[in-house]
Amino acid sequence: MQPHGDTAPYDVVLDTGRRFLCVQVKSAAHPRGHAYEVNAGRGRYIKRPYSARDIHFLAAWLIPDNVWYIIPISALRRRKTLRLHPSLPSCPFSPFREAWHLLL
Repeated sequence: MQPHGDTAPYDVVLDTGRRFLCVQVKSAAHPRGHAYEVNAGRGRYIKRPYSARDIHFLAAWLIPDNVWYIIPISALRRRKTLRLHPSLPSCPFSPFREAWHLLL
């Protein structure tokens, strides 16, 4: 038996007081080389990229470094996998590191 609503493309809905934001939460526990790979696709067997109809943000937690990335859907550019480099400031997703203010 699956919980009701298990097929929603988002994990959390935030009420900012001005709007509702749908957020998908992902995590990575083990780096591959110097980067963490985070699944940014939806679907059990066939992955497809998230769209603006699915979510507003993807929140990625890199567990060993205790670092969060708050990434707007527009920055995903239809990727199904993200490579996050917390030690490299030149990483394309660096501007979204700990970018909690984007959820306000």
